[in-house]
Amino acid sequence: MNVKSYLKAAKYYNVNHLVTLQHSNGKDFVRFIKVGGGEMTFRIVNFCRMKDVLHHGGQPFCYSFKESLLVLNGFNDAQQQIKMIGKGLQELFPSLNLAKAKTEHLRRVISFSYRPKKKFIFFRQYKIIQS
Repeated sequence: MNVKSYLKAAKYYNVNHLVTLQHSNGKDFVRFIKVGGGEMTFRIVNFCRMKDVLHHGGQPFCYSFKESLLVLNGFNDAQQQIKMIGKGLQELFPSLNLAKAKTEHLRRVISFSYRPKKKFIFFRQYKIIQS
């Protein structure tokens, strides 16, 4: 199926965003698409496979975006284009009111950090463990 087919189906299933991975001309890309809106495509320079995480003692996890704490670092101090990318990334995730949020439901931290010297955006995710 192509992306247009997924976008048509997304409206039917009340899906707001799509994330696609693709390999083209020897390079890997991730594409964030807002249904009925814009899209952002980033080239993947380096990544960690699940096999590597498991080898180093990590455990796989999957939580919905509703339970995620989003951290954007370095996007406000940058050029207008980078600020727009930060805003687009922020719109991918539901807003979270920390004063009203139940901390026992927060299980995931998603971090995007812009490094102007390297002109890279680093993406990380972390699992929150309640003790």
